[in-house]
Amino acid sequence: RQAHQLKGMAANVSAFGMLKTLAELESAAAEEDWDEIEELVRTIERQNGSFQSTIDQWLPARSAPDPTGRG
Repeated sequence: RQAHQLKGMAANVSAFGMLKTLAELESAAAEEDWDEIEELVRTIERQNGSFQSTIDQWLPARSAPDPTGRG
């Protein structure tokens, strides 16, 4: 169930590599393939780190609106 929810979130932010891995995790969980699950979780952790780094690099580059409305 959690893999399915994460898969939906990955699709929403166009994280297609992670989306594919999460679909594989969902299948492995349904089959109770614990060795595959462990490997896929490690892969997802790496993909998430890469995704987070990309977001962190992108966000500071955007101009935040002036909360006072003056500039």
